[in-house]
Amino acid sequence: NALRITWLIIIARPLNEYRWAQYCRVPEYEYLQPRRSKMTWQRTLYPLMIFIFLGLSLSGCGDSNVFSSMSDDNTQEARLDKSLESINSGDYQTAITTLEALNSDYPNDPDVERYLASAYVGQAGFDTLDLFEILSEDDEGGEDQEMFDTIGELFGADENGMIPALDDKIADVDNALNLLAPTGTADEDSIFQAGLYGAVQTVLLAVDILDGASMDSIKAMSDPEISDKVTANFDSRQSELIKSLGLLADTADDLTEKANGESNDLAEEMDQLLSEIGYDRVNKDLTALALTTYLQSLNEEI
Repeated sequence: NALRITWLIIIARPLNEYRWAQYCRVPEYEYLQPRRSKMTWQRTLYPLMIFIFLGLSLSGCGDSNVFSSMSDDNTQEARLDKSLESINSGDYQTAITTLEALNSDYPNDPDVERYLASAYVGQAGFDTLDLFEILSEDDEGGEDQEMFDTIGELFGADENGMIPALDDKIADVDNALNLLAPTGTADEDSIFQAGLYGAVQTVLLAVDILDGASMDSIKAMSDPEISDKVTANFDSRQSELIKSLGLLADTADDLTEKANGESNDLAEEMDQLLSEIGYDRVNKDLTALALTTYLQSLNEEI
């Protein structure tokens, strides 16, 4: 239907474009760059929507009311459109308010859940497109940068070298993860989206264990300082870390399986983070020692 196609173009695309590019053997990130301009996606979307709805009107068996619901602001489609406009404009709180009401009216609707998850993570300050662009620059010969660093730097730091509003960011991403994989049996697109957000949450939780330090501040810490902070704070965040890393592992496995033996850079980035951070994929576990060792390795880069 028209709304589902619109979802695939605007919301799912930045989340899944990398994977689709790999599977379809098209240049990596080919479609991501134009989305930087709002007018670009508008020029693409508006003619397509006209075509879709014109087709619906012609195939509606003479039903002249095919367009009537478009003028009703209370339909599910109209409310989703309103939330999409809010997401695209960066008004995430308005989008969340609209989508939470929709989620109550239409529970377990995958489109509503994906929109709402996207709004929560946008409110947390995470831009999926930025991550892809940075990874793309690495692949094209730029400065090599690990996924942990890449995500950490997207959140920035305040004048004290701390990531601001960290508790709020963690809560927002957790809300998104609960929507996408509440039982561990989500569909493929939700698994992919949850894996990306799992990587984001892993970074935020590790930062929280280090009392909210930014990436630059972490790299300036001494090994004993890192060890003391992990010892003091790890237990309170261990279960959340394991949950986030598990979602990341599921996505990496899914990408690898769908690649049919072809190289997939994003899966490799995810596998590298899982390996270096010391996540035990067999037992689905992470120890304080493994996390300490990984975080201490970050300050060896400076």
